[in-house]
Amino acid sequence: MRALLSTDGSRGGVEPMAGRAVQPGARGAEARVCAALDFAELLAGGWQ
Repeated sequence: MRALLSTDGSRGGVEPMAGRAVQPGARGAEARVCAALDFAELLAGGWQ
């Protein structure tokens, strides 16, 4: 299964999506988050 989570706006909108993307990944699914380029480092793992 694949999931795409999309958000825009501030860090307050992006961080919750990143947290939601972790859950499907733990179950063997592939999850991606689509957000502004400004959040690339945060979504690459720097938020943990």
